[in-house]
Amino acid sequence: MKNKMITFILSLIIIYTAVGINANADISSPEDVKDWEVIFGVTEPIAIVKNYLGNETDISVPDTILGYTVTEVDFSAFPVILAMDDLDGVHPTTSIYIPETVKQVTISPPLKFETNLRSLSINGNEVMIQLEIDNDHIEELTIPHFKHKSQKSYDRSYIRIKNAPLLKKLSIAGTYDLLEIDQNNFKDCSSLKEIVFPKQCSYIRFGSFSFENCGFEILDIPYDAEIGQGAFESNDLLTNVLFSGKTDLKGYVFYNCPKLENVKFANGGSAEKNAFLNCSSLKNIDITDDVTFDSKAFDECTSLMTINSEPAFDSETGDFSSKYRDFILANFNGAQDVGFINQYVEANVKRIVNEVISDDMSDIQKAKALHDWLCDNTGYDHDSVDADRNHHDASVLMNDKTVCEGYASFYDLLLREAGVESYYVHSSDHAWNIINIDGHFFHSDTTWDDLTSSYKYFLKSDSEMKSEGGSHGSWNLLKPSSLHDYTRTSAPECKYSMGDVNTDGELNSADLVCISQYLHGRSGITKANRALADVCCDGETDVFDVVALRRKVINEVMSR
Repeated sequence: MKNKMITFILSLIIIYTAVGINANADISSPEDVKDWEVIFGVTEPIAIVKNYLGNETDISVPDTILGYTVTEVDFSAFPVILAMDDLDGVHPTTSIYIPETVKQVTISPPLKFETNLRSLSINGNEVMIQLEIDNDHIEELTIPHFKHKSQKSYDRSYIRIKNAPLLKKLSIAGTYDLLEIDQNNFKDCSSLKEIVFPKQCSYIRFGSFSFENCGFEILDIPYDAEIGQGAFESNDLLTNVLFSGKTDLKGYVFYNCPKLENVKFANGGSAEKNAFLNCSSLKNIDITDDVTFDSKAFDECTSLMTINSEPAFDSETGDFSSKYRDFILANFNGAQDVGFINQYVEANVKRIVNEVISDDMSDIQKAKALHDWLCDNTGYDHDSVDADRNHHDASVLMNDKTVCEGYASFYDLLLREAGVESYYVHSSDHAWNIINIDGHFFHSDTTWDDLTSSYKYFLKSDSEMKSEGGSHGSWNLLKPSSLHDYTRTSAPECKYSMGDVNTDGELNSADLVCISQYLHGRSGITKANRALADVCCDGETDVFDVVALRRKVINEVMSR
């Protein structure tokens, strides 16, 4: 053949087994038999294929030659016919089939190959092989039963598939105790839609990112399995997944599968944190009693509404379905942006606001009433500050205690339901709210007010918060979940302190004069600044506000 022909390579590691070739067997010299150059055994009726001499495009290695069983194939037999282009009337090989009689497949030192090969089927039983393919034409691949050389008690596949964008079907032959598919093996095989699993297998272990960015539409894992981190991440066409055996999922296994609608755990299993993160179309999960989930396994699954095709939230009671309530509290207490959790939160936010707020209340009265409800009905969880259950929208509802994130996120939802503009802000180790009272923005920290049994951190300016330093020294706007609908991208400025009715940025006697004159009907406090005069935050401007402001002015002077 001419130099334009390009080498096809499979790299593999070979180990002889009891059922394989006798390493000490005598073999004769190579002989040409029809289209094959073969070495025949002297003491055993075996044949080793060393070279292919024909010019077929679809090649099937025979299982016997002249009565000798073909037990070994050396892939150096094939490079001469694996040209990419039509040369001297020889067409590029498109498929190779290796029979079940073959126990060993060997290769020359591994080299990258490019070829028009579209189908490779290695059907040997317990073939000892490490397979590496770099081929942008191959469409079907059948791989054999692999046995790991150092641990005879279980089986393991060594597969490396690179640059195979047209691979559509993967078949795995043989029987297994343990089938392992190593990490990254089929990553970016974007056309891969089908896996034919072995007829018998005790356990499958998928390596991390092993099928990331593939083209599966339906996935059925028939055996007990462990599926590694990100194994099926970004499978954009995947709609349904069935785990027929007990299946344990690591993190991010199905992260960002936008069309995934249904997942079924038929025989128990588990899912770690973020296993289904951002599967925004997921509607239903089918489960058995022995399945367990990390509380954040389904974060950002905003369409997830049913369990076993039954509603997880009961709109009539405003609570979770009685059938699944215990399961949800055990497996979703920490979940953020899960469809039925959001339904539960929204229903209870409406209930609380309807119970606490009346139509005649001003914004400042609403803010104070909801502040008080939250502090009265919630405690701070000093013992489990980092627990996921304390860091989601529903933590106030699902637990007796929470931490700052729970206070701030729920207060934000309450205020917005009551018609008060509110935002969730956070520093490096704390969270609170900024709220709009009649056109002026103020900080409100319900967590620290609850801890101090006071209103010390209710309706504060930027300067007042910064003067506290520490956790209140700086802040940024954050949108905790899809329930918090913000158009702003940065936190609003809180310019003025309560009592700074002349808006000069200071609390002093001039503000006391303004309020006193206003109470006597002689003041010109503008309508826009009247909220600043309600120092007691009770919805009224009266002598009690003068007393409260005088106390603030004295403290301001003494702190200088």
